[in-house]
Amino acid sequence: MRGKSSIPAKKLIISRRARSDLASIYARLRTVGGKATAERYLADLRRHLERTAELGHGGSPRHNLSPGLRLVVHGNYNIYFRVTPTETIIARVLHSARDVRSFSFHENPAPPWRPSPVG
Repeated sequence: MRGKSSIPAKKLIISRRARSDLASIYARLRTVGGKATAERYLADLRRHLERTAELGHGGSPRHNLSPGLRLVVHGNYNIYFRVTPTETIIARVLHSARDVRSFSFHENPAPPWRPSPVG
């Protein structure tokens, strides 16, 4: 546990769909801004995911989309997640301009995501 939070940090789990979302974000940013820009943005986004899990709570409820779903915002992207007693499960990472009502937020999570060096 780090910082002032009295809530224990939770294990970060990123679903297969969220991993696919992150890969699409990277590809788009690399096309429009170059490799360095894409890598910087994804590294910052990944830190945000880790902070979300570390805090173990927070975000705004989005139960209208799916029971237990929560939302935090990172720049132009909405991070949809669920919290269990021991895990923060990232369901999707979608551009804020998207109409999310057509997206599914139900999926078994992928194995735990482990940060890797950017480069």
